[in-house]
Amino acid sequence: MPLQIQLRRGTSAQWNSVNPILAQAEVAIETDTNKFKIGNGTTNWINLPYGGLQGVQGVQGSNGVQGTQGIQGIQGTQGITGSGTQGIQGTQGIQGTTGVSIQGTQGTTGSGTQGIQGIQGIQGINAGQLLQNSQSASYTVELADAGKHIFHPGTDTTARTWIIPQTGTGVGQVNWPLGTILTFVNQHGAGAISIQITNDTMRLAVTGETGTRTLAANGIASCIKITSTEWLISGVGIS
Repeated sequence: MPLQIQLRRGTSAQWNSVNPILAQAEVAIETDTNKFKIGNGTTNWINLPYGGLQGVQGVQGSNGVQGTQGIQGIQGTQGITGSGTQGIQGTQGIQGTTGVSIQGTQGTTGSGTQGIQGIQGIQGINAGQLLQNSQSASYTVELADAGKHIFHPGTDTTARTWIIPQTGTGVGQVNWPLGTILTFVNQHGAGAISIQITNDTMRLAVTGETGTRTLAANGIASCIKITSTEWLISGVGIS
């Protein structure tokens, strides 16, 4: 019978009220927001960052409306050259939610000073998505799987082994960046998945146990690289 693991949980308001210090690698969930945090043994709940998976970059916002034409400037006195000094270039806009790009008003004509260039519009972002890599056989995880979920479909009822290669640049190794997240999903009716790691250390969250982990059908687990050679794995249906 698979081992059932239940994480600490409570509403956002309850966690903020108690404001505990989570143990090193301890995972706790906000039941009303579905967000989670991983403790470090020293930082209070409120000051801990949320854990999660990084989404893909959003689509660039649409081009802004052109500003109205500026008022014609007063003709400057005749000088050495026909035109006045060039205007100051506007600062670049802040990247954030979708906005409009507003063009600055046109500068004065003739020998007067040139108008100031308008501020560039704000670039928009979209919500991220977790891309899928479906595998119906034993599989060695690749660098391209970082930020995706590796999916075992229910049509494959055979038990499979998925391997996380050792960190490095040699043959058969992968230069995993710190903070790499690998997500494993085993669909209903599918055979069990054995998640192995080569030479690096993979610890089960909360218990700290090392070694190969088994992911049952209807199970989901995420594995995050926390040091140069150590990973932390947690989820539902993992033993």
